[in-house]
Amino acid sequence: MIQRKQSLFLLCALILTIIALCLPLGTLDPKALTGAVVVTEFTTLPQEGAGIVGWIGRGVLVLSAVVCLLSIFDFKDRKRQIGETVFCVVLCLLWAVAEGYRAFVVFPSAGTFTFHWSACLPIVNIILYLMARHGIKQDEELIKSMDRIR
Repeated sequence: MIQRKQSLFLLCALILTIIALCLPLGTLDPKALTGAVVVTEFTTLPQEGAGIVGWIGRGVLVLSAVVCLLSIFDFKDRKRQIGETVFCVVLCLLWAVAEGYRAFVVFPSAGTFTFHWSACLPIVNIILYLMARHGIKQDEELIKSMDRIR
């Protein structure tokens, strides 16, 4: 049922999650004389703790994409679909916390970190997930009202 508006919101969120995995998160200008390093979700840096937090951010985005894909095709069980969208919101918030920790705690010891525009894509996903959740709840209320009429 891709024609439902909430399915379109979930599809857009899935596409943005995949794009967020591929695009750079920011640029790290090290204190040493080496050139700037473009930081993506798949960049491994030698700083203490940067690798672990990078794996957490990467894993959270991949898990969010998988749950979003399952949620798109789970249109017959609306209550579970609502739970899946809320879980995706929590995952995106966890990603934001992990990447914020990496940008403001881990990277300053190595140099200056500047965010790229693509770092806000999971935050946009939160808005899309909430819009999808609202649409799913409206469908659920419509079905309940139709059952009361019968």
